[in-house]
Amino acid sequence: MLPDDDVKLGEAVEIALFCVAQETLTNAAKCSISTAYRLHIADDGIGIKPQDLLLTQTHGLVGMRQRVSARGGRFEIEQAIPHGTSIRVSMPRDRAADVNADATALAVVVTPDA
Repeated sequence: MLPDDDVKLGEAVEIALFCVAQETLTNAAKCSISTAYRLHIADDGIGIKPQDLLLTQTHGLVGMRQRVSARGGRFEIEQAIPHGTSIRVSMPRDRAADVNADATALAVVVTPDA
């Protein structure tokens, strides 16, 4: 059964994990010549039960799936072995962002000094 309350890891842990994930993705985007990026988060808790996977309106699963799907990515959630939960996301590189970044850089280069 899923908890009724919004369970938190603790602010310091949440911020640290978020920053590590954010910086890792930033470095991958800057330094890799990749067509896709993958994110895997797992825990060693009690695990998500198969019947809970069907409760698509809970714990942000719908939002995560929609965000990933809207960008052409893939979202997987499963019970980890021997216990815990595993979430894997695969996202294609956003080529439109590359084009926008190039155009912005070009605009900065050709803008005369004031």
